[in-house]
Amino acid sequence: MDLSLAPQGAKAADLWKDRERAPEIVLLRTTEDIDDKQLRGRAARYYDNGQLFLNMLYPSIGEMREALELHYATVADLDSMREAALRQAEKSMVLRVGRAVVFALAKQLNKEWDADAVRHALAPESLSLAADDFYDSIQSARRSMGRQFRPNRQGDDGGLSDDENPIWGRS
Repeated sequence: MDLSLAPQGAKAADLWKDRERAPEIVLLRTTEDIDDKQLRGRAARYYDNGQLFLNMLYPSIGEMREALELHYATVADLDSMREAALRQAEKSMVLRVGRAVVFALAKQLNKEWDADAVRHALAPESLSLAADDFYDSIQSARRSMGRQFRPNRQGDDGGLSDDENPIWGRS
């Protein structure tokens, strides 16, 4: 049901007049497009026209993909698993950055947040921080992949020690 449809001649209620719309998400997959939007080394850029450009070559996608691939390295269909790991990593970043934008836009209604504070929250550097923090998202991605792939656990518990884990084993 489309709630935005209104009878001919009807006017939008004042209640919805100042509301933000969900950002239009544009995925950038080539270095040329990423350079055009000045996103080299940055995860995303939000424009006041409501467009959110996401750098799909951003390193946190590869890091999360690698962690998922390592967890499911023993499955029979490695090619499908690698595709699923990439999809999960990309989806996860889009959700994290998209949520950061939505929450930053909502701060416009908070009297303690001025326009400068909102602009900083929407800056590419802030959105990159949201993209970098994939650690809370990895369990959800593993559960999703686990429905499709079951790691072969021949005699071990399939878990990784903290030293082997690509996330927690870092200094």
